[in-house]
Amino acid sequence: MDKKHEKALLIVEDSDEDYELTRWALRRVGFKRPIQRFTRVDDTLEFLFPLDRTAHRALAPPALALLDVNLPDGTGREILEAIRCDPRCPPFPIVMLTTSNNPRDVELYYRLGAAGYLIKPLSRELFASRIDAFVSYWFMAATLP
Repeated sequence: MDKKHEKALLIVEDSDEDYELTRWALRRVGFKRPIQRFTRVDDTLEFLFPLDRTAHRALAPPALALLDVNLPDGTGREILEAIRCDPRCPPFPIVMLTTSNNPRDVELYYRLGAAGYLIKPLSRELFASRIDAFVSYWFMAATLP
């Protein structure tokens, strides 16, 4: 697939600082796909499930989504559940990207259908290392729908 038609990485992250850190880490490992960013549950769901059926049809569904857990108008859980419960949404992996290392959160998101759970470390270098492993697995080793 040529670069023009590559499916994007969807990032749902309300923190500009965390988003820029993620972009920095992605660039550092040579990630070249387009990125679509949303900061709110409502905007993300409107993009994925537009009320106007002609809206957003020029954009392909994402290759993969990175979802923050805590958002200003809800949680990544709401987005994950909506995607997994609605047959209109094409399949794509969803990876939670959060600061929470609570084992109950980890278990909950896997039960709800998350394909992965990445914990944001405090160190930029460790974060870059995790993003490198994420990109290596999901965009080089795994076959995406």
